[in-house]
Amino acid sequence: MKFGLIIVFAALISINYRQMNTWKKGIQPFFLYLIPVLGVIALQRHMSCIILMILICGVMMFVAGSKIYYLAGLIPVGLIGLVILQLMGFSYISTRIDSWLDPFSDISNSTWQVVQSIYAIGSGGLFGVGLGNSTQKFLWVSEPQNDFIFAIVCEELGLVGALAIILLFILFVASGFSIAMRAPDKFSSMVVIGVVFQFGIQALLNIAVVSNAMPTTGIPLPFFSAGGSATLMQLAQIGVVLNISRSCRPAISRKKDPATGDGDKEKPEIKIISSREL
Repeated sequence: MKFGLIIVFAALISINYRQMNTWKKGIQPFFLYLIPVLGVIALQRHMSCIILMILICGVMMFVAGSKIYYLAGLIPVGLIGLVILQLMGFSYISTRIDSWLDPFSDISNSTWQVVQSIYAIGSGGLFGVGLGNSTQKFLWVSEPQNDFIFAIVCEELGLVGALAIILLFILFVASGFSIAMRAPDKFSSMVVIGVVFQFGIQALLNIAVVSNAMPTTGIPLPFFSAGGSATLMQLAQIGVVLNISRSCRPAISRKKDPATGDGDKEKPEIKIISSREL
């Protein structure tokens, strides 16, 4: 569904991109698709997926030219929706916020997973205990192969390994935005932005949850967390981005001037032809 929304929003932006700064074209059509999707996800009580979809769609609209004060004006609507979700059975949200504020308040119950994750990260040290030598993954960190896999990575590979993974995600996002800037059309550009931001924000939120920088949510770490259908979908999305990159405009080449030694932009060769040659 996340990828489906990215495709739909990219199509709407490519149609209305000259009027994205208006409420009628830059806001209204998008919510006709977003609200029903969020309603279906709300029935599944998957708050983290709702937050992720809102962030992806909001960033795509902002990049496309939607006015920031229009988007900011929707924040009160989101807060009202959060209250409604609380009444619909999302009472666990307040519990997770309390656990985030004081992770050692209920170690044997609600804060068990977060505390064990902190222990795993702390025990990794600088270089870790070695690949495959984690002890926290054995009945201590709950579901270590899924949402909290980054804690096990920190324990086995240490600070150096964790920073290397974070750097790879940063390079991935930077490369994706480079592709988006050179995409052949507006639709392709927005698709790449949506896909790249999805992976980037998922990685950011997952790492923040594992390190207790934000309340616990069920957001997996892309390419690391276990999951058959999720992995297939992620690889398919990357395939779309790579396919778009094959049609990208080349970057401006720079040729070094042998006389000055400066790397100026390569100047096009101008050839004057006569009327007979025409």
